[in-house]
Amino acid sequence: MSRTSTSTSDTPPPHPLIFPLYLLPPLPFLPRASNPARGKKPAAAAAAPPEAHLPGHTQYVKCRSCLSDLCPTSHIISKGFTGRHGRAYLLTTLPAAGITLSPPTPRPLITGMHTVSDMACAVCGENIGWKYVSAEKEDQRYKVGKYILERERVVKVSAWEQVAGPGVEGRGEAVDVDVDDEGELEELFLGLWTAEGAERRRRGRV
Repeated sequence: MSRTSTSTSDTPPPHPLIFPLYLLPPLPFLPRASNPARGKKPAAAAAAPPEAHLPGHTQYVKCRSCLSDLCPTSHIISKGFTGRHGRAYLLTTLPAAGITLSPPTPRPLITGMHTVSDMACAVCGENIGWKYVSAEKEDQRYKVGKYILERERVVKVSAWEQVAGPGVEGRGEAVDVDVDDEGELEELFLGLWTAEGAERRRRGRV
């Protein structure tokens, strides 16, 4: 019996490999040329200034020890000064009702000899900085009449002037965040804190 040979031409071609397309990275989405504004945020969605969301917002500097008001943060003209306990603010003015001043005393400072009056909180007596009375160097005399406020001895607290609304008596008084109330601090962190809601909650606890 003779053995028949098979021609290579009769061998079927190999099956083509199919590449799994799901392994390819997704194609980037391109906006249609006919609509150039596609993908852009509308003008109404642009970030609004903070005043639109927080009417009457003011930030105050308070004594860290007793939380009594010292001045608005708008009185700060420089944050790059150094006090006895580290960094300090330079202020244009401070309300006399919130502080007490010691008699002027000559004192050598980093920038030369100055005459200063030590400054304390009028409520708790904590030393919070000093007032420049005079300076020997001419280039340092711009500080005369201004105040140094120790950053380690004060805190910044935000407040909103109360706005009249349904069920809220608009008295125009500033309502501060209660730093001892964990619920209020959490609302402030989430951007949900309002002066009206805080006052209603406080009235409910009385």
